[in-house]
Order: sequence, then C-alpha cells, then structure tokens
Amino acid sequence: MGRHSKLLPEQWDEIGRRVAAGESMGVLAAEFGVAKSNICRRYSQKAERIRIVANKLVDANRALTSLPECERPLAVRLADDLKSISLNLTRAAKAGSATAAHLAELAAERSKSIMRTEAKDGMLVDQGVRSDVFDLSIAANRAAAPALRLLVVSQGRDLPAEDPGDEDGLATLSDKDLDEILAIHERAGGK
Repeated sequence: MGRHSKLLPEQWDEIGRRVAAGESMGVLAAEFGVAKSNICRRYSQKAERIRIVANKLVDANRALTSLPECERPLAVRLADDLKSISLNLTRAAKAGSATAAHLAELAAERSKSIMRTEAKDGMLVDQGVRSDVFDLSIAANRAAAPALRLLVVSQGRDLPAEDPGDEDGLATLSDKDLDEILAIHERAGGK
C-alpha cells in the first residue's frame, strides 16, 4: 500500500479541476507543496480525457448552432432518443446478463443433482433430464449474448463475423470477453 498523501481529498480535487482547466502542473505542484510527478500520475490522462470530451461537446454545440433554427429541436430530440435507446439497450443487456447468470446457476445445480443421483443409485439418469440441463445452458448463453456483444462494442472492438451455426453468438467470443462480463456482473452485485 502506498504512502498517505499530505493533501486532503478536497485539495486533490481542486488540483484536478485546475489541471483540467489547463493550469500548469508545475505551478500547482509548487503552490500545494507536492512533486509535479505526483500530479502528473494522478491527472495527466484524466485531464486529457476531460479535454477531449469538452472539445467534442464544443464541436457538437457548434454543429447544432450551424443548423437552421427550425431544425435544432429535431436534432436535440433525435439525440435524446438515441440516448434513451442506448440506456434501454444497456438496461436490457444488464437484465440479460443477470438472467444468464441465474440460468447458468440453475443448470449447474441441476447437473450436480444428476451426478449425485447417478453416484448414489449407480444408474444413469433419464436422457430427458439431461436434456433439461442442456436447454438451461443454451438459454443462459442466449441471454448473455446481447450483454457480451455490448461489452465488445463498448470497448471499441469490432464484433466478430457472424457464424451461421452459432445462434447465440457466443462461439466467437474469447475467454477474456467471457471473464470480463462475469467480472462486471460480480462488481454489479451478482453472485
């Protein structure tokens, strides 16, 4: 664990705001009595991201004001609709991933039950019962597919080419993609 900072969180927040506003990190380091490298480590990437977003907002505002006045409300409504669609898709993907986790848990429990029964009775369980586990697993994969695709796209990567035999789209996702969606689910409070 690193050393404790001699600055209060509020002071670091002020430094962050001022760096984002374009003030020199060297001047701020001298003013607050900390090493410039500490400020750079905390804020250089963050400040750059903030500047990029701010510039995009300025560009968007310029583009909006360049439209004829009668078209501006239409553009704003369209942007609001796109934000709403994005939010709804995100909610659907989150619900799908939670459903996938639940179905996968059911399939795992059912599979364990089959193995216990077979071990106890010394005989194979009916194929129809095994088919139920398979169906639960397929349903879990299909429920997870939209969330996994959204994760891939949100990371700026291209979706893999569609495989006609891969109905749920999971065969083309890497183990890393699957691990990431599980980690997101766990951070969101899933099991």
